[in-house]
Amino acid sequence: MTGIKWAGILSSTLTIALIGLANVLLATLTRYSVPNAVNSFGAGIAAASAVIAFGAHAHARTSRKLDLMAHVCSTRLDDLQSRVDDYNTGFVEGYLLSQGREAPVAPLAQHHLTRRGTPGD
Repeated sequence: MTGIKWAGILSSTLTIALIGLANVLLATLTRYSVPNAVNSFGAGIAAASAVIAFGAHAHARTSRKLDLMAHVCSTRLDDLQSRVDDYNTGFVEGYLLSQGREAPVAPLAQHHLTRRGTPGD
């Protein structure tokens, strides 16, 4: 997308410069002027190129942000998975003990949260 963005910027800049140069040269050196159709065509190409460059830039930024968000979500889910695995292990071992089978029970830290979400006594 970077190539498309820079191609749009380059074509827009060159089109504006060439149309401006043509208008200045014809106005100063001759009694003729550039036809309105040529000026309109140049302005249209410049506007379309600018829109394409902006779209490519916005797409690249959005893609980077989505990649970052996916990475953060993946990291958070891995963290939650490791916590849930700890609780499930304790539950299974406790269940096995209640059935009369011997199993080592890993002590789990007690997490009592108050209504505000801070650890309490």
